[in-house]
Amino acid sequence: MTQNNDQIVINPLNQHPKLRERMEILLNVVENTTGDRAKADAAQRYLIE
Repeated sequence: MTQNNDQIVINPLNQHPKLRERMEILLNVVENTTGDRAKADAAQRYLIE
C-alpha cells in the first residue's frame, strides 16, 4: 500500500476514534500481539466477547 492509499484508510479512522479503537483491537487479534490466540476459533470467540 502506498502512502497515498494509507491516508485513504487512516484519515477516516482518525475522524472516528471509536471505530479506530475497534480496528486496532481487530488488528491485534489478527496479528496475535498478545500471543494467547493460537487458534482461529479462540480468536473468533474473543472478538465476539
